[in-house]
Amino acid sequence: MHRSFLPFAICCALLVAVVPAAAQAEPKGQSCVEGSKAVPERVIEDCDALLMDKATAEAKLPGVFLARAEAFARQGRVQMAIEDLDNVIRRVPDSARAYATRAELYYLSGEYERSLTDFNESLRLDPSKADVFDGRGNTFIGLKQYGRAIEDYSEALRIDPKNAQAYSDRGVAWYFKKNAEAAIRDYDEALRLEPHRTHTIVNRAAAWKDLGRIDLALRDESEAIRLNPTDPHFRSNRGLSYADKKDYDRAIADYDEAIRLKPQANFFTNRGDAFQAKGELDRAIADYDEAIKRDANFWSAYNNRGAAWRLKGDRRRALTDFEAALRVNPSSEMAKASRRLLVREIEQLGAMMPLDNKPSFNCQTAKRPVEKTICGDPGLTQLDREIDQQFKKALAKLDAKAAAALRKEQGEFVAARNASFGRADYDFRGTLEKRLTALRAMAN
Repeated sequence: MHRSFLPFAICCALLVAVVPAAAQAEPKGQSCVEGSKAVPERVIEDCDALLMDKATAEAKLPGVFLARAEAFARQGRVQMAIEDLDNVIRRVPDSARAYATRAELYYLSGEYERSLTDFNESLRLDPSKADVFDGRGNTFIGLKQYGRAIEDYSEALRIDPKNAQAYSDRGVAWYFKKNAEAAIRDYDEALRLEPHRTHTIVNRAAAWKDLGRIDLALRDESEAIRLNPTDPHFRSNRGLSYADKKDYDRAIADYDEAIRLKPQANFFTNRGDAFQAKGELDRAIADYDEAIKRDANFWSAYNNRGAAWRLKGDRRRALTDFEAALRVNPSSEMAKASRRLLVREIEQLGAMMPLDNKPSFNCQTAKRPVEKTICGDPGLTQLDREIDQQFKKALAKLDAKAAAALRKEQGEFVAARNASFGRADYDFRGTLEKRLTALRAMAN
């Protein structure tokens, strides 16, 4: 949902000295006013000067703090803006607008309970402002109380029936309540009032998708791109719609443009999915690699790369990626299902192995992911079996003291192998090959 910053309501009328016209300089603190169009740095500088000036009247300080809070917010320095609003509220405890503005900043910071408290106080002091009801509705969205959000948006519309933002926001609440038809009705009305609201257009596209109307979703997404061709998210959204229609080449073209505009992890993952759907697994894996490079906590890139490795027959790498996805997002049902299916497949392959191609342990009773991976990969199975054979051969050549030391060393190797398996930087096969080389040197 697109949100604009709530305007301040308290004005600050600044006292300035009057000098003869011929010598008149720019009044002190001229930019430190509510709604100043000056760059934030200039506003802050002027407000700081007024706060440092002992001649600034106490009655003017709330307006100064408000102006500086607005400038801090424009810079994205939300905490400093909140601190200035704290100063306003201490001085003017019945300022409904100061509470509403601080509530909006708490909302933007994800502190929804504190936002709700401030919105409640603002509306207690002044229940006549449509934008404050709309703001509290957004906070209820953040709290996943969609019914309460709809009530607030409806009250905002009662106060201001031509409030396109409230219609658009109520559409979002309906969407989250799984009522796409009601969402579309509100989006339609918002767009009737303000036809060029691009975020409302893309939200309506999402509702059309929920109704299975990909054609109408594509129409809206294309219109959003026409109105704002530089927003990469609009390109990626249309790419997803093309992918839903299995038009992967057009999807990839949109992802290409999204990546050109803003190369971020989800765009690379989306393009990787399209390549995977086309069977171009190496290109898919390259995109997933890039996504993970840009965001090591993007769990779906691990999960989808695991699916690509599985299709390529590399079960070890697939299981490593599914495990990584679950470390990042332990509640992902998709990653759980992917891992569960692969483990079952590995167990079945292990049970079907001929006796002369089994590892050093029983695959049917294997519990650890590392053991199940060995069972499912013939090359790893052979490495494990040869390591065990060379270990036993080396033991037979040693005296009791040296044999005890080798058993301890082998136990430490197995423990380190088990602990390291699944890490993205762990070369599992290389580690086994290195251990086999060392044991062969001891045994021969």
